[in-house]
Amino acid sequence: MDGNRNGKDSPGGRGIWIVAACVCAACFLGCVIWLFSYMENNRQAQDSMETLRQEYAAAGSEEQLPDAVEQDGTGPGESEETENTPEPTPEPSPLQGYDIPDRNVDITAMQENENPDIYAWITVPGTQIDYPVLQHPKQLDYYLDHNVDRSSGYPGCIYSQYVNSLEWDDPNTVLYGHNMKNGSMFAGLHLYEDPDFLEENPYVYIFTQRYVRVYHIFGAYEYDNRHLLLTGDMWDAEVFADYLEEIKGLDGMRDNFLTDVPVSAKDKVLTLETCVSHKPERRYIVQAVLEAEGVWPEGTAENP
Repeated sequence: MDGNRNGKDSPGGRGIWIVAACVCAACFLGCVIWLFSYMENNRQAQDSMETLRQEYAAAGSEEQLPDAVEQDGTGPGESEETENTPEPTPEPSPLQGYDIPDRNVDITAMQENENPDIYAWITVPGTQIDYPVLQHPKQLDYYLDHNVDRSSGYPGCIYSQYVNSLEWDDPNTVLYGHNMKNGSMFAGLHLYEDPDFLEENPYVYIFTQRYVRVYHIFGAYEYDNRHLLLTGDMWDAEVFADYLEEIKGLDGMRDNFLTDVPVSAKDKVLTLETCVSHKPERRYIVQAVLEAEGVWPEGTAENP
């Protein structure tokens, strides 16, 4: 009996192996094409983001924030004050004493020229986090897999969901971003797993039309993947207070808190949320409390 009749050396066997080899080659080629496309789309998205940063949020001039806001009582048609008239006492700027990042953030121009869903800019010193903040009016997680130019794909954007107000006046405003392997988007949040890094970089800055909001980080911790705004009524002061008490009791290896930063249900909290590598059911969260807000000289609009 011919032992190779049904083996790979038989016509039928060779045909099966050829088909299998072709399938494997096609799969390999498809993976290569997909990987190349993914990397190219990612590169283009990163380039677009850098262009946007340079055109609309580049470093400003060396002009410093004034230590105080002067109250000028001279109106149209009124004469200037005489030398004997006491000068009005300037009011201290609420931003005095903060090392505000040097930015010329033009939200209006970004909305008009790039994407109307852009409504703020976030900067976290010590990290790569320096991005526009977007919110889609109808889809909760549209910008999870859409870029700032609304092209589909990664890395997506830093965004909030429409359950949060655009005015930054909710008890808890939640921003989402991917934990990208190249360190972009919200990957930098994981730097706060180091307590020393938290001590050295405790502030988050949010730029809006003409205002800047200064948030003081009080906690960074690993949490489950519940939807913080939809699974608990954060607008209910009692519910929000219970939540804040719960997280203060966390003591995992990645959990760090600044106990000297006061926070209560009466405050405005900013939550930054991203994924945890290899743990799809977990999230890493950095939270900060609004500590100061004021007019930013480089802004363009009259309202926050």
